[in-house]
Amino acid sequence: MCPVKSPGVVSFVLEAIDGIMVILGVILFQAAFSGIAALLGGIFGGHYTDLLVSIPSFGYSLDGQEQGNHLFDIYAQMRLAAGVLILCIIVLAGAVRASQDSSLRRHSDDALRKAALAGLLILLFPIAWDPLALGMESGAAWVLNPYYTPGGPCPAEWDVNTIQDVHDASPYKRILQDAEAVCEPSFRVEYLVSRISGGTGYSLPADLDPFDWITTQIALVFTGVITDVFLSIAKSLVLINLFMLSLVIGIMADLLTGMILAALPLLVVLTMIPSVSKVPLKFLEALPALYIVPLLSGVVIHAGAAFVAESPGVPAPGLGWIPAAAVLFLAVSLPVMAVPLLQKATGAATQVVTAAVQAGAVVTAASALGAVRGGASGGWGGAARGLASGVVGGHAGSLGEGDDEDE
Repeated sequence: MCPVKSPGVVSFVLEAIDGIMVILGVILFQAAFSGIAALLGGIFGGHYTDLLVSIPSFGYSLDGQEQGNHLFDIYAQMRLAAGVLILCIIVLAGAVRASQDSSLRRHSDDALRKAALAGLLILLFPIAWDPLALGMESGAAWVLNPYYTPGGPCPAEWDVNTIQDVHDASPYKRILQDAEAVCEPSFRVEYLVSRISGGTGYSLPADLDPFDWITTQIALVFTGVITDVFLSIAKSLVLINLFMLSLVIGIMADLLTGMILAALPLLVVLTMIPSVSKVPLKFLEALPALYIVPLLSGVVIHAGAAFVAESPGVPAPGLGWIPAAAVLFLAVSLPVMAVPLLQKATGAATQVVTAAVQAGAVVTAASALGAVRGGASGGWGGAARGLASGVVGGHAGSLGEGDDEDE
C-alpha cells in the first residue's frame, strides 16, 4: 500500500513554500531598490555640488556693444520697459514740481531722486553682478574643499605623490576612489552619501556553524536578515528622496534667482509705486538670501562631514548612517529655510516627489512578489503572469484603488 500523506503536512509545506516566496520577493524588492540607490548615489555628489555652488549670471561683456546670455537678453527687455516707466515718472514728477504746494514739491523731488538712482542701478547691475556671482561660486567651492583650485582641481605645486598622501590621510576617502578627488568640491558630499549607502551594520556572525543556523540560531539568523532588509530599504528610500529633493529644491532656487535677476529692472521701478510696492519688495529681499545660500550650504557640508567622521556613531546598531542623512537633509533644505518665497512651492513639490517614490515602491514590491510567486507556481510563464498581476495590483494600491484581500 502506498503511504497516504497527511493533509496537515502538505498544507504546512505549501504554507512554508509560500512564506519563502514572500521573503524572496521582499529580498528581490530590496535588491532592486538598493541598485537604484547605488546608481543615484554615484551621481548624487557631483550633481548636488554643481547645484549648490552655481549662481545664475548674465555672461555680460561690452565689446562695442552689450552682449550676454539668455538671462541678459530678458534683462535687456525688462530694462527697456523699466526705462519707459522711469521716463513717465520723471515727466510726472517734473509736472508736479511746478506746483506751488511745498508738500507736493518734496514728493516730486523724492521721486526724481529715486528715479535717478533706479536708472543708475539698472545700468550698472549686470556689470557688478557677474563678478559677485563668480566670487560667491569660488568661495562656496573653497568652503566645501579648501584644497580646490579652479582648473586643477589640486594646487599646481602638488605632485602625484603629494596628492596620494593627502588622499590617504583624509578621513573622507573612499575605496577605489581617484586620488585627485581629495581636491574636488564634491569630496565631502560623496563621503556623506557613501555613509548612507554603505552597509547597515547588521550581519550574521562569521563563526556560526551551519547546523546552528538550523537549530539554536534560527531566530538570530531570521532577525538579522529581516533587519538588514528593512534598513537597506529604508536607506535606499532616504537616498532616493534626498536625490530628488536636492534636484527639485536646487533647480527651483536657481530658477527663482534667475527670475529675480532678469526682472530686476521692472521690480526696482515698481517699488516706487506705493500701491504695488510690497510685491516686488518680496522678490528683491529674497535675492541677498539666495546669494549667500551656497556659502552657508558649504559650511553645513564641511562641518557636518567633520562631525560624522569624528562622532562615535549612533548607539543603536545599524543606524550609523542617520547623522550623514541629517547633514544632507539640512544642506538640501537650507534654501527653503533662508527664502520664505520658496517654502510653499517646494512644500508642494516635496509632497509630489514623496508620493511618487512611495507609489514606485509599492508597484516595485508588488511586481517582485507577483513574479516570485508566479515563478514558483508556473515557471517563466507563471512569473510573467505574476509580474503583470503584481504591477496592476501594486499600481491600483498606490492610487488607493486596490481591493482588500481576505476580508
